[in-house]
Amino acid sequence: MKSKVIVLTILSAFTMMSSFVWAQPSPSKVATTDDNFGTSFNNGPCIDRAPNGTVMALFGTSANHNNSVMWTTYDDLFETWNPPQVLDEGTPTRSTPSLFADNNNVFHATWSRNWVIYYAQYDGLQWSTPVQVQKDTLASNQNSIIVDSNGYIWIAWSTYYQSDDSLENIFISHSTDNGATWSDADTLFTDIVPGIVTSNFSVPYLAADHSGKVGVTVREKDSDVSSKYQLYFQEYDGAQWGAPEALSASLHDSIDCYQASLCYDFNNKRHVALYTDEADWSDVSKGQIYYTSKVDGEDWTFPVAITADPGGVADYPAIAIADNDVMYVTYLQQSFDSGAGARNVFYVTSNDGGMTWSDTVKVSNSPTNLILRGPNIGTHPRAAGVGGTSFEGGADLFWIEDDTTEADGYSMYYARIPWVNPTAVEARNNGSIPDAFQLTQNYPNPFNPVTHIEFQLPVSAKVQLKVYNMLGREVASLIDKDMTAGYYKMTFDASDLASGVYFYRLMTDSYVATYKMILMK
Repeated sequence: MKSKVIVLTILSAFTMMSSFVWAQPSPSKVATTDDNFGTSFNNGPCIDRAPNGTVMALFGTSANHNNSVMWTTYDDLFETWNPPQVLDEGTPTRSTPSLFADNNNVFHATWSRNWVIYYAQYDGLQWSTPVQVQKDTLASNQNSIIVDSNGYIWIAWSTYYQSDDSLENIFISHSTDNGATWSDADTLFTDIVPGIVTSNFSVPYLAADHSGKVGVTVREKDSDVSSKYQLYFQEYDGAQWGAPEALSASLHDSIDCYQASLCYDFNNKRHVALYTDEADWSDVSKGQIYYTSKVDGEDWTFPVAITADPGGVADYPAIAIADNDVMYVTYLQQSFDSGAGARNVFYVTSNDGGMTWSDTVKVSNSPTNLILRGPNIGTHPRAAGVGGTSFEGGADLFWIEDDTTEADGYSMYYARIPWVNPTAVEARNNGSIPDAFQLTQNYPNPFNPVTHIEFQLPVSAKVQLKVYNMLGREVASLIDKDMTAGYYKMTFDASDLASGVYFYRLMTDSYVATYKMILMK
């Protein structure tokens, strides 16, 4: 009897302990490395968070650690990062790992081993055997990875380490069988000015929309247009790759445009964060992070500055978008309050589709210039409760900085951008007025916990948009006001509701429509 009491007591204590909501420290030291290229340039995130809450980070090491790619996960219970483990050895100093978590909680990783691109996946228990992606031996690096809406895996890479000035390209390959086999590589971009890619790191950045499209951004110098560096975008439409498009055509002839980061929202609109060389501007304050976007059938918007920091020394942005279409952008910026203009990690957010941006927020507090390897941002910002019991919601950041307290010389750090709620109703007018009332099916559906509801009004009207449970009881009033004619999108966050079937109803004096939606937590 006594032993049973002890067991019950222990179980009771554990149950109480596990009911607490732990707060993952931010920022926190993840691991150490002897490689100042441990995360390399922003070719793609080295951190991501799966739907079940597992957060993983990848980084590279150098000679003192056998030129390895290391991986680690965060332990919710003990509130600490697990000791890093070796994913692969024999990589070059610049292994440039990239990571992506799919909807089935599988992590997909790519890296360069001896200048050849490799791939492996982690199913929650173990890593698969690494497989070679590229079918040649060109010196390859700066690889980026995503999984598209069809479940196909895509990896892009650069052969900028080729010394022959003739085979320096951006290549891409994909797998339709979960990484077992890989397609022959497509050539996306060819170095127009021989030798430029080799010395200036033309870095691809991949993203995927929700309809089978895949996009990539890259930097290149085109002597036929300008002596300045330019940024390009290229997209796969589900059947073939389209022609390269200039991201910043309005700036090309006057300033250097550098690395760009890409994401798609739920309407498949493209969003890009980029940076320019502040030395090119007559006004140094213009050396900021810029934002541009594009919808189908239209040109890229004129790049607008989304930061306004003293001195204008901002670079290496990374952008991510949450299921509620809120965008998160992190970057490096000189921080004069740290002394001597030291670079630190900052971020901005937009809760209205890129129309306005928050004030800048500093995350790190390094007294010295951070290594010029931009901070990573996980592809999947997630709401609290979706990203793990200890996760308070938001975007995951990961970066490298000097660390004199460690024998390796550098440390990897983690931080979190807090979750941001979107503007409740977004007008989506394009200059035209709809000819009829309409309510459409929410998307995504099923959802967890955020979904979008679109409707249109041909005339001004008193509008009510309400949510009901299976018993017909009202559980949320989303809109109850006069609205002008136009197209609208409502973002609904059901974090406070239980899983189940719900109904949403749009009501005006002359129109009523109801749709079913499914919340699956």
